[in-house]
Formats: sequence, structure tokens, C-alpha cells
Amino acid sequence: MLEFHKIDIDSKKVFDNFFANKISQNAGNSFTNLFAYDFIYPAEFAVVDNTILSRIRLGKNHISYYEPQNCEIVRYMSEIDKLNRKENNKISFILEYKESIEFFKSQGYTVEYADTLSEYVYSREKLQNLSGKKLQPKRNHINKFLSLYPSWEYVEISEQDKQDCLHLTDVWLEQELNISPQFKQDYSTERKVIETLFDNFKKLGLYGGAIKIDKQIVAYSMGTFIREDTFNTNIEKANRKFEGAYTIINREIAKHLPAQIQYINREEDKGIMGLRKAKQSYYPLQMVEKYVAYKENNLN
Repeated sequence: MLEFHKIDIDSKKVFDNFFANKISQNAGNSFTNLFAYDFIYPAEFAVVDNTILSRIRLGKNHISYYEPQNCEIVRYMSEIDKLNRKENNKISFILEYKESIEFFKSQGYTVEYADTLSEYVYSREKLQNLSGKKLQPKRNHINKFLSLYPSWEYVEISEQDKQDCLHLTDVWLEQELNISPQFKQDYSTERKVIETLFDNFKKLGLYGGAIKIDKQIVAYSMGTFIREDTFNTNIEKANRKFEGAYTIINREIAKHLPAQIQYINREEDKGIMGLRKAKQSYYPLQMVEKYVAYKENNLN
């Protein structure tokens, strides 16, 4: 039977053992995201065959399973069924593979496309060069920023920059609440995630950078490597008063990543329309499409 273990910072060593074999570009079931959001969605993992199967708790008796990191969840359904009979949980599944989607439909599950969970994946080359007619507006933003703030600089960040970045985060939070007050809980959750990431910066193997103007951080971004060729942007924040700050930090992070990185996953838009518009404006190369499978009577 499957044996699940609680996520903690030391679990990263287990996940790292399977890093080289990871096929999926899914950021949701990456160690960093599971760990960082554990305070709100308690996470567990099981080592099975040559992969990791993870799950999160969405409620007192509701468990949601991710697809394993390099195969379809279908091959482990008999073990999951056995465990569920023992634990008596309500369960659902976050799917990304066509084979899994068809299987769950055939088993009487309701399967719905989860557009708020689906992730945006970009070509690293496109984000660092902003080439092509479609990205001309982004180049215009860059040029405006360069003309307004000629003394700007890009610097790598570490855990020592926590307080400066949290200060900027609070500025960002106030600005965003003026635009979309209905997402207050989401923004507050993200701030706590940011604290968790900084508190474990080295252990998580994060890479981050910031834009400074007159020694003041006006934008920063940080993330982790979720596949040998894929970087995941976990956090990106900027002060809207500095025109083009978001565009410049996006470009500079892409420019400074290790040479082997070909793709950048900028995660989901959570259904926030302003965020969705911003992510779509960079014209993703592809989406990590996600589907939720459940049985009505199982979640009632």
C-alpha cells in the first residue's frame, strides 16, 4: 500500500533524487510550491517506483492528488482506492495527461478543465530578447524605463534581502488592493508564501534578482528549477509607480538564468483578470493544462 509522508524542508532531498527524470513542467506539484503552500494546503508525498506521487489536503476530509512527476496517475489507482477505503477521505484529482483524462471519464468521474490552475510556459529566448512584432509593446516599455531611470541596475538577491523585498511586497499589496480588493485573501496568502521562501532561500535552491534605482528595490523576482531545462517563477513583484518595472525584471531574470534553461513557467493566473491579461500579453509557448476529476457523491 502507498505510504505518504508529511512534507518538510528535509523532504527536498527525496524530491531531488528524481529531479533528473522529471518529465512534467507542472509547477504545482514541485517541491517548492508544495512546501511553500503547506500552511494552507497541507502536503504529503509517496515514493513509488521511480517517481513521486503527491497530494494536498483541501479540507478536513478532502484530499486532492496530483499526477506523478513522470507518468500518469492511472497506474496507481488501485493503490489509491485501497488507501482511500482505509482513510475514508473525499478525493479529487488534478490531471494533466490525456490518458488520465480519458480514464477518469470512463470511470464515471466528472472531469472539468481548470483554467485558473493551468500554467503559462514561455520560451526563455523570447522573454529575454522580446523579439517579434507581437512583443513590440514590451520593448516599448523597456525603452521607456531605460529613458526614465538611466541609473537602474540588476542585482541577484538572497535571504539577506528579505526585509527590503517584503517592504516592496507591502507596497505592491496596497496597490493591488486598490485595484482588486476582492482578492485580499489571495494576496495575504502570497505574502506569507514569500516569507517562507526567503526563510528557506538556500535550502530551496532559489534563484532571484531585483531591479534597483538609487539603491532602492523597485522590482524583484525569484523562483526555482523544476526540470533540467525549466525555471519556475514563483514570485514577481514591482512597484507600479515605476513605469516598466515589471517588464524589466521579467527580461532580466530570463537573461541571467543558467544556460541550460530553455523554458520559463510563470504559473497560473488564479482567475485574476489583470494577471491573466498580463500573462497572455507575453504569448506563452504552451500551457500546462490542468483538469480536475471528481465524483459528485464523493465530495458531498
